[in-house]
Amino acid sequence: MNPLLKESVVARAYQADPTAADAEYGGQFREPVTAYLSRELIERAVEPGITERPPLPGVQYVAFVDCSSGAGTDSFACAIGHKARDKERDVVVIDTIIAQRPPFSPLDVIAALAEHLKRWRIHEVMGDGYGKPFISIFAKSGISYVTTPLDTSAIYLHALPAWTSNSVAMLANPLAIDQTANLRRKIGSGGKETVDHPRSQHDDLANVVAGVIYRLTPIEQTMGDFGGFGCIVRPREYPAYADGGNDTMSAWWRAHGPGPGYLAPAESGIHGPGAPLKSRASGNALW
Repeated sequence: MNPLLKESVVARAYQADPTAADAEYGGQFREPVTAYLSRELIERAVEPGITERPPLPGVQYVAFVDCSSGAGTDSFACAIGHKARDKERDVVVIDTIIAQRPPFSPLDVIAALAEHLKRWRIHEVMGDGYGKPFISIFAKSGISYVTTPLDTSAIYLHALPAWTSNSVAMLANPLAIDQTANLRRKIGSGGKETVDHPRSQHDDLANVVAGVIYRLTPIEQTMGDFGGFGCIVRPREYPAYADGGNDTMSAWWRAHGPGPGYLAPAESGIHGPGAPLKSRASGNALW
């Protein structure tokens, strides 16, 4: 009913978060508890029969871990992934998911995980604050542990648009799929949203998959108060494999350079770091 509201704005909102868009633009009241993602949407991102992808030369990988003491019921989990290009859009590719069920010794698990990470040329992992006691253990194995500035719930919400826009290439890992499908999205007081697993269930694998998505997608950052109003901005990030001939891109590169974490522009005919993704319509594997 607002003639000044562009249809493209509404369309983007529904693509990023259908549930929130229904409440904002569709006149639908929010349920206090809803599913985080439908199983159908998650399974749409799964590459059938692909349970792990091998490390490829020239690809920059990232890892996210969910630490555990080994004395309770939580697993020690890790996911590895990278960003690729598929038909002119960015895709977060989940390459492998590792989990050690309790009981176990964290020292042994971290030592074994460090050797595995080095195969992927990874020397830094990210995790939540629970992993702080293990920082020195990771360091002894040659791996730096970085604490994420967001809590687990915020990471799930951050990863949501990647799932809903079909920008995730997920592995055929039944447990990770089940845990992600079982997550619940809750509306608390003041309209604050949280995402968590049901009581007596686990989200170790869902957590690390969402963490990889978080690491490979632009991050919203709060930038202080201006005139008493909090301001949230999304940094403008250009992929390393974007077309260097584009005027806007060229100007940005001239002003800023590649910066940390960026690769040089890809060779002609290669869209993204590493081999290009194949069409999903063809039924082929990613590589």
